[in-house]
Amino acid sequence: MSKINNAQRKKGPEFQACEFNETLTPEALVKALMEGMGFDIPFKSNPMDELNKLLEVSDLYVYLKVWPKGFQSSIKKIEDRQQLDLDDLKTLNRRLIEANYPSETPEMPRGFIQFPNELFDAFLSISKFLSPAQITSWLCYFRKTIGFNEDDKWVAPIQTQNVTGIYSRHVIRAKDDLLLFEMIFRDGKRVGIQQDYTKWRIYKRGKVFLADPFRESSISQRDRISPDVLGLMNCFYDAYEDKFAGAYFAKNFKNDRKLFEDLIAEGLSASEVRKRIDRFFSSDHDFIQNGLYTTGSFKMSVNLLNSEE
Repeated sequence: MSKINNAQRKKGPEFQACEFNETLTPEALVKALMEGMGFDIPFKSNPMDELNKLLEVSDLYVYLKVWPKGFQSSIKKIEDRQQLDLDDLKTLNRRLIEANYPSETPEMPRGFIQFPNELFDAFLSISKFLSPAQITSWLCYFRKTIGFNEDDKWVAPIQTQNVTGIYSRHVIRAKDDLLLFEMIFRDGKRVGIQQDYTKWRIYKRGKVFLADPFRESSISQRDRISPDVLGLMNCFYDAYEDKFAGAYFAKNFKNDRKLFEDLIAEGLSASEVRKRIDRFFSSDHDFIQNGLYTTGSFKMSVNLLNSEE
């Protein structure tokens, strides 16, 4: 099997002209495939196009006796009438051709995903706050986008289910959560990985968790939450949980953040705001009770709480 210059080759499983030479030609590979499989390849164009069209044939494995290691699960999915992602199907068929016709086929470089160290460290630091479905779905989106050198891609729930084994309804819920956490972004039907991890916001049990938020790096610092503001948000959510024995469901964490940032900007210290939070949850005032002890009612009650000092 002939090795090629990786610097010349573009990413992807398709056959490329730079892979062939005078002794290793696409015409010879097409001829070997037709002789081995026992029928003519039904594509009328140049040999390179014929080979790449062949990579899209879903049952090519039936005509090739040698199956490459590591691809049995993909073949089983096809046998079970599950649809593979087109890139995965092309990769499978390319490996099948290589395994069955090693002398006529240029060797495609073994695939790997480039995972930036800083992004990987950020993901590790936040993963303990994610559910298994959220972790697996995020990694699947990473594989389908960055793994194929794309910023975003349309990934249907059934594709994620086929790759991960997680039922589609859980995939959809995990996707919605990851969008809320700003760990992925959406552009129409396409999704992509939010690589600026300082924008990640994990909301769990009424608290906000950040991915290593104060680490010095070249990534923009503009969106970081100060320790005082984050502490006040968690203080409010904890107080709610203590009073009602249930996690606080925040409809808009950005508004909550701005509320406490504004209080600090008005000259109140963190300890003074904490005292107001304590008085808020211990108050039996009708206005506060009717407001259901939300951050919105807390904002409207600040002057009332000030007068109770």
